[in-house]
Amino acid sequence: MSGRNRLIEQYAAHYLRVNSGLMPVLSSRSSAGMDLMYGPLITRLRSGSRVLDIGCGTGHLLSWLRRQPGIVPVGVDSSATQIELARGHVPDVEIVCSDGLS
Repeated sequence: MSGRNRLIEQYAAHYLRVNSGLMPVLSSRSSAGMDLMYGPLITRLRSGSRVLDIGCGTGHLLSWLRRQPGIVPVGVDSSATQIELARGHVPDVEIVCSDGLS
C-alpha cells in the first residue's frame, strides 16, 4: 500500500472512531446552513444538473443535494471506507472511489 493510500485509510479509520454511529442525517440546523451557503448556487442550475461533491466522505452534502429539486448529486472520494459508508447512507446516489482528478 502506498503512503498516500495508507494515509487515506488511516484518516477513514480515525473518522470512524471519532464519529462511530454517526449518520449523515441533516439536522434542521445543518440543513439551514447548507440552504444559506449552497441554496443560491443550486437555484441557478437547470433541472437535471449533476453536482459533483469531491471528497464526499460519508455523504453529508450528498444527502442535502439529493433533497434539492432537479439536482442529480454525484460523489467522489479516495477512501474506500468512506465510500462504503456513503453508499449505505445515500444508496440512490452515484458515488465513485477515485482521487477526483479523472
